[in-house]
Amino acid sequence: MRGEPIQAVNRGIQLLVKTLQNNPVALETVWVSIITFSTEAQQLVPLTEVSLLQVPKIQAGGRTAMGAALLLLNECAKSEVIRTTAERKGDWRPMVFFMSDGRPGDYLPRALRLFHQEKWGLVVSAAVGKKINFSNLERISPGCVVRLADMDTVTMMSFFKWVSASVSTGSQLITQERKDATSLQQMPPLPDGIIQITNEG
Repeated sequence: MRGEPIQAVNRGIQLLVKTLQNNPVALETVWVSIITFSTEAQQLVPLTEVSLLQVPKIQAGGRTAMGAALLLLNECAKSEVIRTTAERKGDWRPMVFFMSDGRPGDYLPRALRLFHQEKWGLVVSAAVGKKINFSNLERISPGCVVRLADMDTVTMMSFFKWVSASVSTGSQLITQERKDATSLQQMPPLPDGIIQITNEG
């Protein structure tokens, strides 16, 4: 992810946040958290309402701590997402967009098991890189793996525009139909250069 790819990711996240901040529905319903993982997993942005979000600069380097990232995501969701109880209405199930080559540098099975014990909305894995382990990404988000044809600026920006449109669609489903987004079929069509990977690969 060094060089142009990580620069494109940073520009894409800026575009994502700016687009959501200009969407009245998203302003009232969307909160964003950003977790990175290289040698270690780190939450760069705690769950923050999109109107207040300050975009951090993401650095590339190190190994791919996929398992640690999933475990950290679980921990953050447990402490930051408000649960529904008999006394209060909690948050809707979080949408997760996970970008990786699917080749972990740490232990993945336990993290996957714990990850799937949580209640998530739509979970999308975006496959990037030249050597991709689609099997691991499919384990994270069954039926919701997409592949970026390239890691150049144009493709990355297209992906983040789609993420923005998907988050907005998820917000509309919540506000208008009172239901979570859970599948790619509910989302806008994938743009050129990004394809859905079937279970057969």
